[in-house]
Parts: sequence; C-alpha cells; structure tokens
Amino acid sequence: PEILEYLDSDFSSIQTTFTIHVHVSHGGGEAKFEIATDHVILKQSFDMKSKDLKIAENLIKEHLDLIIDHWVKYFNK
Repeated sequence: PEILEYLDSDFSSIQTTFTIHVHVSHGGGEAKFEIATDHVILKQSFDMKSKDLKIAENLIKEHLDLIIDHWVKYFNK
C-alpha cells in the first residue's frame, strides 16, 4: 500500500526488540518512530527537517491500524 508515498519506509526483519516501529527517510534524513495503538513517539532523527518529521508522524497516525496490522503479519509468520 502507498501509505507513506511521501517518505521511504521499511520494516527490518532483523529486529532486536518487539516494539512496533517504523523507519522513515526523506531529503537525506532519517527517523525512527515507535508505534502503539494510542500514540506515536519519535525515538530518533538525523538530518530530517521538523516539517518532514511532522508530516511523517501525521501519516503514521493516519495509517496506524494498517501499519500495526502489517507489522504483526510480517513478524508473526
């Protein structure tokens, strides 16, 4: 699905924790957001403009259920 077409995002199959999170990149910067059913938390960002971080956060919130669903399906194979 094109949920984050503005940003590149990925799920990594090599995870050391079970916290649902998504990595995003745009304009040469990167960020990591942790996700729960009721909130999104920016955990790290490198060289991403605050405007782009806000856009990423809003897109994640808008598609929270879809992201969680895909995460669960991917990691609970």
